Amino acid sequence: MSAIKPVNGHLVLRPTEDEETEKLHGNIILPNMEKQDIIPSEVISCSSHLNYNTGEMVPSPVKKGDIVLTHNMGGMKFTYENKEYLIVKSDQIMAILKK
Repeated sequence: MSAIKPVNGHLVLRPTEDEETEKLHGNIILPNMEKQDIIPSEVISCSSHLNYNTGEMVPSPVKKGDIVLTHNMGGMKFTYENKEYLIVKSDQIMAILKK
């Protein structure tokens, strides 16, 4: 996964749960309303961001390997090498789960 490096305060996450959120019934896609709105994800890669007030780079509040909570509909989902990932801004992280 080192081939993807986020920039400008973004994080690359891999959801740690099965994310089947929709089911196809005929030609109608029905969302699975039983799924949680908040999902745990593993941080795969992170980047620092620029503080425009001071002009300094601010390090990410998380590091590779952390498990974080983020909103299920937040960020952009993408597939790389047949694996599903999510890219979000660091301010979309709601909590860091301690091991």
